[in-house]
Amino acid sequence: MRLVICWTDLTGYMASCWRALAGRRRDIELQVVVFAPRTEAHQRFNESLLEGLSYRLLTQEERFDPKAVRAIVAAHRPDAVMIPGWYEPGYRRLCWYPELAQTKFIMGMDNPWKHTWQQRMARLRIGRYVDRMDAVVVAGERAWQFARRLKVPERKIFRGVYGFDLPLFDGAYEQRVANGPWPRRFLFMGRYVPLKGFDFLLPAYRKYRTMVSDPWPFTFCGQGPMQGLIAAEAGAEDWGFCQPSDQPGVMARHGVFVIASWYEAWSVALAEAMAAGLPAICTEEVGATVDLIRACHNGLTVPTRDADGLADALKWMHDHYDRLPTMGQHARQFASAHSAELWAERYERMLQKIGF
Repeated sequence: MRLVICWTDLTGYMASCWRALAGRRRDIELQVVVFAPRTEAHQRFNESLLEGLSYRLLTQEERFDPKAVRAIVAAHRPDAVMIPGWYEPGYRRLCWYPELAQTKFIMGMDNPWKHTWQQRMARLRIGRYVDRMDAVVVAGERAWQFARRLKVPERKIFRGVYGFDLPLFDGAYEQRVANGPWPRRFLFMGRYVPLKGFDFLLPAYRKYRTMVSDPWPFTFCGQGPMQGLIAAEAGAEDWGFCQPSDQPGVMARHGVFVIASWYEAWSVALAEAMAAGLPAICTEEVGATVDLIRACHNGLTVPTRDADGLADALKWMHDHYDRLPTMGQHARQFASAHSAELWAERYERMLQKIGF
């Protein structure tokens, strides 16, 4: 069968999933269509991530040109096409073209159900489009709830939009243990932007430092406009952008992972950190918390934009230092369910369900 996966931004974790699927099903002619890197942040992920795959990078002009997208996808005469949601017009229109009338369509969605009026009205706006889909793949439980609100039948819904390269992180836990005592150090990885919760993450860390006599340092790995705030914060260290291949080594030098986002549809970064054996603290707005975090077992969740709640969670990890290695083991177990290999197995099963 010929499968075209249309995607937005190039990432190492999705490339590992596509390779796993291509390796698992030799009868699949897989073509990936993905946006070329558009910003400085995206440009750090280069084409080498797609090594071994057949792919086409869409330029900025092609991305916003439905005719160009139509020609590129239709040229492969696909039996099935995967589309990421409904926001990209070039991808969204594919399901209506006559030359793709017999093509099976799969929609991926990570949008969590949030009870907003826009979501309540979504069925009226995109109901016909959703009904055209032969399968809908959701990121987790919260996206599953939204899919049902869109009246997608249960038989059409499959879990697992995202996966990641689990073997890349396999040795991080062992390395951390081999290096000596469990590291007394917090870690953040991501963009330095307001969306990631810097407006209360840094004040929470500042308050935590007043609550204990021996506060742990806090490492920040990333880049963005709020970089200066990190440099001005006592105990905070900016390590800059970390390439995906370097992340396991960095994670092995830390003891607790922290995500303070005030919106995160899911969070592959959380799954990767937990795969590296890190207990995690994250806000309730992080979509993956439902699927990955069990309080006091492998991490903690805190109210979003609640600096006091986050400070208390940092202190809890500090006070329960002896439990962190066991919590890290539990974290690995939960994260392993989202490996690229299992992602590919789920997609293979989905393709069988829709006729392939």
